[in-house]
Amino acid sequence: MVFSIMMVLFATATVALIHASYRRFRPVTMYDIFLCHHKAAAGVLARFFKIVLAKASRAKVFLDADQLEDLELIFETVRSSTRNLVVLLTQEVLSRMWCAGEIVTAQLFNIPMVPVRCDGYSRLDGAAIRGLCDLWTEGEKHTLATFGIHLDMVQTSYQVLIDLRTTDMARFGGQKDQEEAVFAVGRRCKLHFRMFSMTLGQASNPRVLVTGATSDAELLSACMVVQSMVQNDLQIETSVMCDAAQVKQAPSAVYVLVLLSRGMLLDPAFAELLLQVRDSNIEIVTASTNDGFQFPGQDFYVKLEKEGLAEINTKFGEGSKKVLSDSYRALLRVLALPLTPLGSQGSLQKQISDITRRFKKFQSIGEDRVSPRRALEHTPPSPSPGPPLPPPPLPP
Repeated sequence: MVFSIMMVLFATATVALIHASYRRFRPVTMYDIFLCHHKAAAGVLARFFKIVLAKASRAKVFLDADQLEDLELIFETVRSSTRNLVVLLTQEVLSRMWCAGEIVTAQLFNIPMVPVRCDGYSRLDGAAIRGLCDLWTEGEKHTLATFGIHLDMVQTSYQVLIDLRTTDMARFGGQKDQEEAVFAVGRRCKLHFRMFSMTLGQASNPRVLVTGATSDAELLSACMVVQSMVQNDLQIETSVMCDAAQVKQAPSAVYVLVLLSRGMLLDPAFAELLLQVRDSNIEIVTASTNDGFQFPGQDFYVKLEKEGLAEINTKFGEGSKKVLSDSYRALLRVLALPLTPLGSQGSLQKQISDITRRFKKFQSIGEDRVSPRRALEHTPPSPSPGPPLPPPPLPP
C-alpha cells in the first residue's frame, strides 16, 4: 500500500516536472508588442489596439487576457520574448504592481518602451513616483522581490519611462483618430503595415449601429471593439453611434446593438440617442457588458415619468418623460446576451457570433454580404438528383 502511494506521488511529481520544463524551455514566441496596461482603466482599449494592429499588420501582440496560462512567466515574457513594451498611461497604471514589474524588466534588459498618454493621465514628478510605491502592501513588495525587483529599481525605471516622448491617445476622439494613434505607436515600434490596410473607421452607409454609454472611455472602446468584430463577422457595414445626430445620418440602418452598462439609463446623451432610434424604427438588439448593470424596478419608471431627465425635459418638453420611460421599458424587454469585453479573444468571438445571429434579416437579404462561415451555415443542402427525366416524345 505504501509502495503504491509512493509510486503515485513519484509519477505525479515527474509529470509536473516535465510540464514545468516544457513551459520553461518550449520554443519562444516573439511578440512585436507587449501591452502594459491597467485592466480596469484600459483593458478594452488594449483589445482595441490589438484588433487595429491585426487588421493592418502581421504583428504579434501580447495581451494578458489572451495568454492567461503564461501569467506566471509574464516578466520572463517581457525579458526574452518582447521587442517593444507599449505602456498605456492611464491614471493608475503606474500604481499597479505587475505593471511596475513589466516596466522594470523592460528597462533592465533594454527593451524599447513606448508610452501612450491617455486622457486623464498627468506626468508624475519624483515625489509622486516615490509615493506610488507606498501604495503597495508588504505582500506585493515581497512578490516583486522574489523576481529580483526592488523599489529603487521601480523608481529609476519610472523616471526613464516618463522622460520618453509620448504618443497621445484621445479616448473620446473619433474612431479614425484613435486608429491613427494606434498606427503611430506601430510606426514607433517599427512595424510593417500592409500597403492597403483595412482600417476600422466609420462606415459610409452602415446597416448595423453599435452604441451604449459612450461618455465612459472604456465603454466607448468596447463599442469600437464590437463594431470591428461584428463587421468582420457579417461583412456588413457597421458604425459606432455616440449621439442622436449620428443616428439621423444612418438612414439605411436596420439594427442597433446597445451595450448595457451601469448608470447608462441616467445618461442624457444615451437617452436622446434612444429616442432617436425609437423615431427611426430601427430594431434593437442588446448585450450586457457584465459591469454590474442593474435592471430597474417599478420605482425607477415611476420616478422617471414624474421627474424625467433634466436635459431631456429641457430639449423635448414635459411629454418626453413618459416617452422615455416607455423607450427604456421596450429596450429592456429585449433579451440581453452576455458580452465580456475584458475576456479572451476566443470567448469574445464566441459571444459576438451569438449576438450577430440576432441579426436575422441579414440571413435572407441578398443585397447584404454574409461572411463565408455564415454562408456555409445557411446554404441549403443540394437536392438529390432523383429519377432521370423521360426522353421527349418522337415527332409524328
